[in-house]
Amino acid sequence: MDQINTFIDWAMVLVIWLVQLVVYPGFRRIEKSRFVAWHSRYLKVMGYIVAPLMIGQLGFALWNAFTVRQGISAETHYLGLVALIWIVTFRIVVPIHVNLQDRGKELELVRQLVLANWPRTVLWSIIVFV
Repeated sequence: MDQINTFIDWAMVLVIWLVQLVVYPGFRRIEKSRFVAWHSRYLKVMGYIVAPLMIGQLGFALWNAFTVRQGISAETHYLGLVALIWIVTFRIVVPIHVNLQDRGKELELVRQLVLANWPRTVLWSIIVFV
């Protein structure tokens, strides 16, 4: 089970760095007339990749935190990091994607997305490297 959890953590850190350094900045280069269709496809494909990984990671975090039961432990810190990622994702990043989908390509929204994604990039990196 630990190998699956480690695989998920590494998969997420690789995906988030790729998104942070290549995909989100690349939104600036997509033609405005094609942006909404491209973004819609991106969200669908990334949802198939990222949703199972995030759900799996949360499942492992909850399982480990509540089966170890040693008070504050590495498992509870891991759960806290995963919870922060979910909060940032659904309170900040997802609403920006909704705005991009509704309003189309707006460079200010792309800028906000890149900035808002840094906390997730750092948190997933901490999970893997600390």
